[in-house]
Amino acid sequence: MKNIKEILIRNWFGFVIALMILSLMTNCNSRLINQLEIQKDNITSLQKETATYRLKNGQLVSSVNTLQFDKRQLNDLVLSKDQQMKEIAKRFSQIKTITKEITVTKFDTIQIRYAEPVPCVFQKTDTIKKKWYSFAYESNQAGIVIKDFKTSDSLIHVGGTKRKWLFGKTTATMDITHANPHVETKAVEHYEVPVEKTFVEKYWIKEIVSFVLGVLIAK
Repeated sequence: MKNIKEILIRNWFGFVIALMILSLMTNCNSRLINQLEIQKDNITSLQKETATYRLKNGQLVSSVNTLQFDKRQLNDLVLSKDQQMKEIAKRFSQIKTITKEITVTKFDTIQIRYAEPVPCVFQKTDTIKKKWYSFAYESNQAGIVIKDFKTSDSLIHVGGTKRKWLFGKTTATMDITHANPHVETKAVEHYEVPVEKTFVEKYWIKEIVSFVLGVLIAK
């Protein structure tokens, strides 16, 4: 009777192990297929240009496909090539998103008319070109006309979690920086929908398999 019981126990453990190993293999295979699909999507995204559309109020919206990298790819392909981005990333315990945005602000014509003309007839024209802005102007007794005013900026958004120490509480955070020293961020609102964990991640299948194997070895 004891031998039958031991055989049944071994068979049960064997069935559980086989089921869990199958689950792990299925999960690994699913991840591999998912990675291949991600790489394919990345190639497609790189070949696409920025799309635009307008809201009902006429506001322009830019739309781009998201590039997806694992931690190693992110370090090798992105962070290693951008010192500012790398410096910000070091402050995070986990990075979820990184966005780099380049903007150009343009004004075709800005007219400034004097309430009363200057009692002197003159005309002065010039073009100003600086690192962060450029424009042409024309000044005379009636006022000033500024033309082709342009100012550029490069923004970096890094989102993820931070913690004050190794085992400290994690806090969801979004860091933003402007390359243009004349631009200042006054307010930021960032919203995020948490990603549900997979069955394997949620129930710690790997840990369960290790436990079962340990029990079998102990027997």
